[in-house]
Amino acid sequence: MSEVLWKPNEDFVRKTSMFDFMQFVERRHQNKVLFHGDYRRLHAWSVANINEFWMDFFTYCELRYSVPPTKAIDTGVSMDSKPVWFPGCFTNYAENLLLGGQPNDIAIYSCLEEQYLVPCLTYGQLTEQVNAAAHGLRSLGVVAGSRVAGLLPNCIEAVVCYLAASSIGAIWSSASPDFGAKGIIQRFELVQPTVLFTVTQTIYRGKTFDQLEKVRDLVQALNPKPVRVVFVPFLQMLCTDLYSNGDAISTRTTDKNGVDSKQIGWMMWNWLVSAVALGSSVVLYEGCPFATNLWDLIDGLSITTLGTSAKWLAVCEERALKPGGTDILGCCVGCCPVLPVYRGRIQCRLLGMAVESWDEDGKPHTDRKGELVIVRPFPSMPVGFWNDPGDSKYRDAYFAKFPHIWSHGDFIELHSETETLTISGRSDTTLNPSGIRFGSAEIYNLIEGLPGVLDSLCVAQSNADRSDERMILLVKLSDNSIPDGPLPTELATTIQQAIRSQLSPRFLPAVMCCVSAIPSQGVSMGWYCARKDCRAGLLQRKRNRQHRIRNLSSPCVGPKITRPIGRMVQPQQATWYLPG
Repeated sequence: MSEVLWKPNEDFVRKTSMFDFMQFVERRHQNKVLFHGDYRRLHAWSVANINEFWMDFFTYCELRYSVPPTKAIDTGVSMDSKPVWFPGCFTNYAENLLLGGQPNDIAIYSCLEEQYLVPCLTYGQLTEQVNAAAHGLRSLGVVAGSRVAGLLPNCIEAVVCYLAASSIGAIWSSASPDFGAKGIIQRFELVQPTVLFTVTQTIYRGKTFDQLEKVRDLVQALNPKPVRVVFVPFLQMLCTDLYSNGDAISTRTTDKNGVDSKQIGWMMWNWLVSAVALGSSVVLYEGCPFATNLWDLIDGLSITTLGTSAKWLAVCEERALKPGGTDILGCCVGCCPVLPVYRGRIQCRLLGMAVESWDEDGKPHTDRKGELVIVRPFPSMPVGFWNDPGDSKYRDAYFAKFPHIWSHGDFIELHSETETLTISGRSDTTLNPSGIRFGSAEIYNLIEGLPGVLDSLCVAQSNADRSDERMILLVKLSDNSIPDGPLPTELATTIQQAIRSQLSPRFLPAVMCCVSAIPSQGVSMGWYCARKDCRAGLLQRKRNRQHRIRNLSSPCVGPKITRPIGRMVQPQQATWYLPG
């Protein structure tokens, strides 16, 4: 069994919100349900009685509403049929967040690399700015269902625009300014935003980057054009309107929830902003996390919760910084204050999340790696995909592998003795080099439009301890006379320039090779997952997954190589490898 790093004592447990919630549920059900302080009993009850659990949780959180719900969900509807949560209930996300703290409490701090004066906003000021922005959006014709886009850094203005759009019922779509023009266009042309918020400049590693040309390309490509493009004076604001660090600390009255450099295009940013609903002070950090000492920032602002990436923690470890302990917090699995922390393990499955590990035949198991699935509905399931009539893309994305069962795209192991978990990597097409997540389809759409390229395959290659991965790009050329091996220099440079300018420098592959053949199968969402399986060296026993892996014979592929490509469940099953 894994080593216990920390274990709460009884006094600590009784002071937690988790223990308070247990008692709340017991009282609400007149002690017909008893947990005796046991989280595992509470979790088992929460997934077996999802309607009762989510109604109890809704009441416990004291969410504000104009019309209350009568039930949480119709349990007779299958997961892939997109069951409606809290039918008949009317509530406003932005309102619930803005009423979380007192008017004079600090709601948000905004930090920039190498910036030692930290601007902040109180709950009262945040509410005023959100109301003003919402009024402006309404004057431009934004209504419920309209799309509002943000091409913004991680700053106060991004939060204001996001909450203003949400308060109206508009759909918020965001992207980080460090994306290339093509990557941004691909994201925003789908939703056709009515209003676009953006900036003229950004900063990273001490360098200032102009964004005007990228915004021009975006607006020119959008059809129809946005009614208004609003430029936020991001860097100018940071250089003039500042509160001193000392003043900020002296006015704080609540805990801080911090984050280092999350892009606003990732769901973790939305999660962070939601912390203001608890009366917390949210700390936004924009820029390179290595350009300043984030630990000094954590001490200076008395940050109590830090959201960061595994890559940043790995660099801290390389620099001989010694933390007291780490854990990760996710939607499906995560941490719990009433349970012990085991070395190298995620503490538990979260309440209401019916997480299981399944084999390829759809059977649950423990103590070995399998597919992370969720077998009961949960509120954070997507309400749908944009421009997906009939929900075919939605079902292909999450329910194609196991009928009516959510397949999350991760390899997971449930340890039966402690009910802790280990997640060992992605099982779908998402790549995650150095903590930067993106889909392989973004690379395919760009690379396979270049002259001389017939086909390509993006590969995630994990290091020995699976703490990081790099991207390998295999390219099949139209010129069969070019031998297998490294790409010709001119083509390699063209690919690098295209990815750097049109997607992001963070998407650049670590290794590029040309090969004589690429595994092929029918074109579908399942095809991308099948390519991922093949490059990870996994033997698929399903009849519809027969890959021509052995066609990849080349000088860069051979038996002398020791590091497997991708995320392998059983390395001895691999039929081909890449140089490491």
